[in-house]
Amino acid sequence: MQTYLVEQMEGDDVVAASNVNASSPFTAATMSTGRQVTLRTWENNWVRVTDELGGEVFAYCFVSSTGKADSSAQPDTSVR
Repeated sequence: MQTYLVEQMEGDDVVAASNVNASSPFTAATMSTGRQVTLRTWENNWVRVTDELGGEVFAYCFVSSTGKADSSAQPDTSVR
């Protein structure tokens, strides 16, 4: 498993961060936020995942209950 830095973003600001051991950056984003994510479109609230070993950066946004990107999603700001 890889270690990923998962940051919940509001625009360019980090509002929550955690380190997660997961099999993929997608899984790390889902595990950390507790929400379904998809590849990022241009929402204000999004998730940045950095592979701590390789330095690659991935971007995801939250999925609404309709299965589309949720531009009204609020980040989970609880401490992990």
